Amino acid sequence: MSTDPKSLAAEIEAVLMRRASGYTTDKAFCFHSPADIKAAAAEIAALQSREGLIAFAREIIGYAFDGMDADGADIQALALAHGLLVKEPYDPERHGPSMEAEPGDDWYTLAGPLALPLQPEGERNA
Repeated sequence: MSTDPKSLAAEIEAVLMRRASGYTTDKAFCFHSPADIKAAAAEIAALQSREGLIAFAREIIGYAFDGMDADGADIQALALAHGLLVKEPYDPERHGPSMEAEPGDDWYTLAGPLALPLQPEGERNA
């Protein structure tokens, strides 16, 4: 798969065409089921997520190549820009207890290919 935006767009279009349309034996155009269209949307989302992760990795590695350090703010900003984090209002019932955040404060949650089930603060997936 290409990381060039034009090539990626062509690949996404090919997925749409392959999954959302088809031909019968007499070459008459027909649509696949809503389940097929939903599967195509999931496949496109996976392609886009992968591209965000690749772009994030390239930028972080670029910091090292340029002799720079990436601090937490840099990493967070890049992760947001590439769809690996989402910013949402903190909700203790959804996000678990926090000793620092108040309800409604900004809260960052993993997204895209990094998304994990929500866990209380301090717990990590093994």
